[in-house]
Amino acid sequence: CGARKDAGNQYTCSWECPNGYGSDWDQSIVSDPIPFTGELTFSYHLRATTEPDGDYVTVEYDAGDGNWTEIASYDGCLDTLGTHTLMLSQAATKLRFHFVSDGAFDCRDDHYTCGAVSVDSLVVTDYAGLIDYEDFETSSIGAKESDSDENGIYWRSDIKTPYGLYSALMSNLIDRDPINDNLTAQVIFWWGSPNPSTGYPGLYDTPFCQGPGGIKAPCQDEMILSPLIDLARYSSASDEVQDMLLPAGKKDFFLKYEVYADLPLKNLVFYGWSVRNVVAGCPGQWLDRNYLQYSPYAGYQYMVEDISDLVGTDPIQIGMNVVDMCDIWYIYGDCAAHTPAPYFDNISIECTPSACPKWYYRPIDLFQDNFPYNPNELESFVRADMANDTQTSDTPQIITGDSVVVQCASPQGGGLAENEYGKRVYMHVRVAYIGDPLNPKPSLSGLALQGNYGRYDHIEAGWTVIQGEPARIQGHNPAKDKYMFDLNDNLFTRGYMIEYYFKAYDNAVHSSTLPKEAESGAYFEFTCLPTLASDILYVDDFDGRGSLKGAAQLFLDTSFEAVLPEDVVPDRYDVNGPSFMASNGPGSRASDLHLLAAYTTIIWDSGNLRYATISDSDAGDKSQDCAILIAWLYQSVNPVNLWICGDNIANDLSERAVQGSWDAEALLNMCGVALKHGSYYEMTGGFSTGGIISPEVVSAATGPFFHGGDPVTFTAYGAGSPVNSFDVLEPVLDGVPALKYPDWQTEEQYAGIITDGVNNQGAALKTVWIGVSYLYIRDIIYGAPNDRDRSCNLAATAEAPIARFQIMKDVFDFFETSTNPDITDDTPPKVYTYYLDQNYPNPFNPATTIKFGLKETGPVTLKIYNVAGQLVATLVDEVMEAGHYTRHWDVRNSRGSRVASGIYFYRLQTEGFTASKKLILLR
Repeated sequence: CGARKDAGNQYTCSWECPNGYGSDWDQSIVSDPIPFTGELTFSYHLRATTEPDGDYVTVEYDAGDGNWTEIASYDGCLDTLGTHTLMLSQAATKLRFHFVSDGAFDCRDDHYTCGAVSVDSLVVTDYAGLIDYEDFETSSIGAKESDSDENGIYWRSDIKTPYGLYSALMSNLIDRDPINDNLTAQVIFWWGSPNPSTGYPGLYDTPFCQGPGGIKAPCQDEMILSPLIDLARYSSASDEVQDMLLPAGKKDFFLKYEVYADLPLKNLVFYGWSVRNVVAGCPGQWLDRNYLQYSPYAGYQYMVEDISDLVGTDPIQIGMNVVDMCDIWYIYGDCAAHTPAPYFDNISIECTPSACPKWYYRPIDLFQDNFPYNPNELESFVRADMANDTQTSDTPQIITGDSVVVQCASPQGGGLAENEYGKRVYMHVRVAYIGDPLNPKPSLSGLALQGNYGRYDHIEAGWTVIQGEPARIQGHNPAKDKYMFDLNDNLFTRGYMIEYYFKAYDNAVHSSTLPKEAESGAYFEFTCLPTLASDILYVDDFDGRGSLKGAAQLFLDTSFEAVLPEDVVPDRYDVNGPSFMASNGPGSRASDLHLLAAYTTIIWDSGNLRYATISDSDAGDKSQDCAILIAWLYQSVNPVNLWICGDNIANDLSERAVQGSWDAEALLNMCGVALKHGSYYEMTGGFSTGGIISPEVVSAATGPFFHGGDPVTFTAYGAGSPVNSFDVLEPVLDGVPALKYPDWQTEEQYAGIITDGVNNQGAALKTVWIGVSYLYIRDIIYGAPNDRDRSCNLAATAEAPIARFQIMKDVFDFFETSTNPDITDDTPPKVYTYYLDQNYPNPFNPATTIKFGLKETGPVTLKIYNVAGQLVATLVDEVMEAGHYTRHWDVRNSRGSRVASGIYFYRLQTEGFTASKKLILLR
């Protein structure tokens, strides 16, 4: 928004660059009734900056009784003069400009922000001559109607009757969160709503849309606004009074709030937040992260949002909102069961000292683990693609984005630094081969990694550095503060793992990375599957939840190390942003041929996700996860094993089976599973009568978890916020109970079901289904939670979480997969193997690292040779125990002198193993 001084020397908003418009806009400029004689001619000057084929301004006349008839329609970006001659039967009419926008691609999404429509020089004439002329020059800035001329014709702003104005403050609110209570005043959005709540007696639900899905309908879309917040001051009393100046220096700003959310996805009611800068008294556009929040769990959540990249040094306003998307996204849900949620409380803006560029990203905008492009050829290329599907959910085909996108800005650091190629925002990439060590592949780096977007810059300590370019939106216009990167799609093959992170520099000579801890060893990564180093695939359908890697992966990785032999490391497919429903499960990248060629065992864990667990190409997620699992189980000529863990997977698939999903029902049947209840807590009384939050689970009298007089016992830890909804299962077809919750109302309640049979090819087929995520399997001997750590941190795993290890060992023993003989010790026995890794980095300067493994104790040498076969340096010449080792070479020869650039070889030799590899020194 531009700003200028008016006659009173006050700053006001200028329409030279207006604020922009939002979704579902519906506003008009309407004239008074205009009497006329004979032909009526209407001309005007109109400018528009709107979404083409999406948002429109129409010119209309009133044919009587509010029956508006269109004369002309405009969209896109234009500057035009219009003239229309009307032959009307009535003696008077109204004229209007009517602007409407759809549900996306507007200023909320950082699109078409300098618009929407402005009109000027309105001329109305008839047979007798001029009736009205308006250039609005005599009207005041900010006026909602024009000054009339001598004929008394006014042009007024007009909007539809507001819908859903129900926000208010309420206290002593009912909630369904047994872990937290909040009886103080909170903001709600239903005061005066006509919908008494059945789930919250005495309260009211947020209002429903006025009309069915698929039509433009009045729907709840309401926002509460903060007062102006001065970013140069703070509150000494931690309240709304900003009475103290902040010390000088750059700062990070955070929006913090508490929200009670009971907003299941199928209801299509969401909450969100926005921030806008107010420059010289003129509010700018609303800025946010372009996504809406839902929650299938009824509970309080404490949220922290880094808004440093969205604000400058001017005052800001915060908006907290609720929106009902049933009229637009109705294909995703039934919109049938609104709740009184959300409640907002304890909203604050906090700051900390800052001196670096700020980042924001969505996991679905990063690289996704992938499989070979040609399912019939495992050595075909594996594309480096974004996780997100670029097509709408009602388009059957999945077309992933070719580039990845991150957002970066430095409003507190004078903006991002630039060079001749653009902003100094970089992606650092490192490629390692993690496949079969006996069949290595060459190292990849340098210019060869460059894809369609971004420019190869240099190699730095083994990392290939690529400078990004501005991300593009509709019309190929650059998106504000967003940068895209791509990698070569005709380079990677199965077995490569690509680590990457981002780094940017600002004009204050500061830099920062994404992830924040990148330079300490925390990176993003994606893997080209299968590696063929293991026949086990772990699908992490809880990726990034609770930590960068995801809490479920941290617990499973620790257990894999304890239970499986040292040389068995399962492949892992991370579902980026699993709750985004971005159509990026393994069924979107892999085929049954990929799975049949590589895997005999698949492990799937969805944590506590309620929706978007194992997708079936319905319900808004097009990934055919169920279908490829079914095909793999049916068609394999080798023994196959499937282990499914997750609080709500059975509930999710059962709901979809009821809605007609054959794949969801078939997968449940193949695993011998039916859903008895979607929550053990709710079944045993829930919030109203004190349901069992953390039930004790024990082995059934049959199955892999039963050890005679010493059955497995663990606690299903459910005391999160909100309470976990553990699936209660029952066996069908070939299913056999394997794990039990405490009996309820004299009936046995099952937590685990197994099957043990054969598939269509006569091969052994075994399944294990546990209605609790592996993340929440805790040892009762340590109390709840196990490992004494609610954050799922692995720091306490030295206390040997025996039940969790034992569950995994029992599953793999049932699958007839080799396991370590003793997993009860804090340090499980190690099984080592011989190997020699490719040095890293390579090419290198001034030093490189070599890793190797020894299966047995004995004499070992590790030596460096030149291309002539002459010995250059000896790194190891001694007797060493079995284990893993690392050695560094600083390019010095045996005399201590630095050697010249060139090609060298290193050779590992033991009594039972010999291997050599090439390394390259570049100066």
